[in-house]
Amino acid sequence: MAKTVMAIGAHVGDVELTCGGVLATYALKGYQIVTVALTGGERGNPPHLTVEEYRKQKEEEAADFAGVLGGKAVVLPYVDGELPDNEEVRY
Repeated sequence: MAKTVMAIGAHVGDVELTCGGVLATYALKGYQIVTVALTGGERGNPPHLTVEEYRKQKEEEAADFAGVLGGKAVVLPYVDGELPDNEEVRY
């Protein structure tokens, strides 16, 4: 069974920018890569995109990045800036 490396960030882009090189190195060594974003980061939307459009774009970007590494991306369904502080989220 292949080993897995999971990287968790607050928004889409956090993991990719901060440890993308490390994840790529492990992917080349045969590890399964999983990225997790607690929110889409959609409230940082540029003026030409709605919040919903930007969320969709960010989810696609996360999937594209993970796909290049042969891994998978998980973007939790929480709204940017509204992540609840509870046991379910912490788990």
